[in-house]
Amino acid sequence: MMKSNKIFIVNFVFLPLVIGCFIYFVWRNDSLNMFHWFQFIGMGSTITYLRELFNPFLTDFSRWIIYSLPGGLWIFSYICLMGFIWEKVNNRIFIFWFTIGLVISVGSEIFQSLQFLEGTFSVLDLVTYFISIIISLVLINTRERIKNEIITKC
Repeated sequence: MMKSNKIFIVNFVFLPLVIGCFIYFVWRNDSLNMFHWFQFIGMGSTITYLRELFNPFLTDFSRWIIYSLPGGLWIFSYICLMGFIWEKVNNRIFIFWFTIGLVISVGSEIFQSLQFLEGTFSVLDLVTYFISIIISLVLINTRERIKNEIITKC
């Protein structure tokens, strides 16, 4: 794998997922099932320590960080990964997988609003998803354009 590919995967696929998971670990409500799982596998005290360590960093702005940003990071990471795998955004296979991610992210909010899914509907979540989708598509197109320019020059 070329160095630029590794950098792309780490920065735009892996890192957003790690940040989103970290936000869940340290700031989300500890009644979520994942905290019971952490207890079960013996990581409860580590997670509790991280939560106590980072709790003072909560601010008024943190509601968006805690409740909307992780979903935006997930869809951003997912679309970047699909763009990396299928290489072109006008590729039919990419469009199929992009649509799956879009349906899951936006559909989950719609189903929450209809009370078909557990959770709280949030317009801010939808805005975060759409901003993340736009940024990831711009990033993929920019990466594709730069890659094509390099190939053309060779």
